[in-house]
Amino acid sequence: MNDSLEEDLFFGNCSTIQEVSYEDVDLVWIRVLFAIFYSVLWVTAVVGNSLVLYVVVLNQVSLSVRSVFIGCLAVSDLLMALTSLPVTAVTIFTRNWIFPSFFCKLIGVFQGGSIFVSSFTLTAIAIDRCLLIIRPNKQVMSFNRATLTVLGIWILGYSLALPVGIYSRDVAYPGICGTFCEEYWPDFTEDTQRSDSRRLYGLSVLLLQFAMPALISSFCYWMISRVISDQIERRRGHNLRTEAEEKLVNRKARANRMMLFMVFCFILCWSPINMLNLYRDFINIHTPKWFNIVSFC
Repeated sequence: MNDSLEEDLFFGNCSTIQEVSYEDVDLVWIRVLFAIFYSVLWVTAVVGNSLVLYVVVLNQVSLSVRSVFIGCLAVSDLLMALTSLPVTAVTIFTRNWIFPSFFCKLIGVFQGGSIFVSSFTLTAIAIDRCLLIIRPNKQVMSFNRATLTVLGIWILGYSLALPVGIYSRDVAYPGICGTFCEEYWPDFTEDTQRSDSRRLYGLSVLLLQFAMPALISSFCYWMISRVISDQIERRRGHNLRTEAEEKLVNRKARANRMMLFMVFCFILCWSPINMLNLYRDFINIHTPKWFNIVSFC
């Protein structure tokens, strides 16, 4: 901050962001409602993922490939709950940055890294299940390979999130109290309020974090469904009893519903925020008043 901004903040010659630009998120009843929902979500995330870690790490006789991936997913979600969730809630409520300056860079890396790790881990689980069904007599993914895969996922995920941390910093604006954690990319210009590198990064995130995991998972679960169907058809040729055949068909139906539900949930959870970010980067360079409350939802 320059000297004039520091003097304004010191002597109180400034207005709050709520006074300068009022939004729906500033309404008391909306804050109370979201505080309740966010508190429930935060407690559920911390307790739920802690219990998952207890089950897959401390309460098992031996660790398996599945426990490695599930544990990785739980650690990633727990880290997001402990860092991103509370900071995001407080920042949206206050609408300025009340945390230390260095944390402005760290929070972007924590947020993006956890999201990438979660998506990549879900994709790895789908691939592992597919290999297990297609090649049941061959152990393609061993415990050591799963551990190395998880290590690679964390390195790759946080590397992809690193640009957000590099180009984030807390800034102050004349006449407005407080500071704000903003992204300033190298080619950002005040005249156009645009950054081509930020657009390119946004498209890369859409492709790597959402599109590719969704396509790979869909293909893997389609292959699993196809193999199960072929197995049922072969068993039908051995003149199985009606009861046994019905059980096989029911098993296939349950498996298909579960796999379809997993892909549907992944798309349902991640498509809204990706579309919202693309809207901000490509269509409306000036963040609309409804953006914060929709992003919060």
